[in-house]
Amino acid sequence: MARKGRANSFVATLGFTISIIGFLVVAAAILSSRLELVEFRLSISALALGGAIGVLGLIVSLIAILLNLLGSKRGMGKAILGLLLGLAISAPIAQAIAIGAKVPRIHDISTDLRNPPTFEAALPLRGSVANPLDRLDPPDLAELQMRAYPDLKTMYARGDGQEIFARALEVAKAQGWEINAVHPETGIIEATATSRIMAFRDDIVIRLAEDPSGLISIDMRSVSRVGQTDLGANANHIRDFFHGLRLELGPLVTEVNPA
Repeated sequence: MARKGRANSFVATLGFTISIIGFLVVAAAILSSRLELVEFRLSISALALGGAIGVLGLIVSLIAILLNLLGSKRGMGKAILGLLLGLAISAPIAQAIAIGAKVPRIHDISTDLRNPPTFEAALPLRGSVANPLDRLDPPDLAELQMRAYPDLKTMYARGDGQEIFARALEVAKAQGWEINAVHPETGIIEATATSRIMAFRDDIVIRLAEDPSGLISIDMRSVSRVGQTDLGANANHIRDFFHGLRLELGPLVTEVNPA
């Protein structure tokens, strides 16, 4: 029984150790990304590796728990810790992978597909290795967006354009974005959203203009600086902003499309 207890304890220690290694790899990936110490692809690869190690630690810890339930209870606490740590590491990464599998591999989203809002203030901020802003890659970008995000369309509102612009600016600030430019005379707001964990940046431009019908059209574009896919983040930026703006403007918002 003593030998079996030692074996159970070894498996529990092994699972816990593997989970710790996975945690350290994930922590290094996050830190290197936030501090921009390495190229973003390396950080993503390290994050995936850490998640895989976490899964292995989870499996080994689960085996240790089963062994303890069937025999000696030596190492049960460590096995449970290894299981929980492995789960905490791998579950969010697995969730991100699942989300990525459901959305198209695009990173430039606009409510106006014919005449997307353009960036000015973001240009010097994006750097030489950032994704291009010409919307040419992939060539069927507009079609992919329409299939994946049919709800993302121009918003229209009635009222004074300057007042609506001021409210739109407040909603943009409430999102926690860094405001890069505010041009009331042209109806342009530029901002940058930074992801909480990896600190990836998405550049945002909001354009307000008076429509020939007299309504104020509100368009928005959100573009990731790096990466082929955004895991739906840019679409969510638009949804969150429009949701907040609808609450702010209330009955001023109209669903009527003058086109």
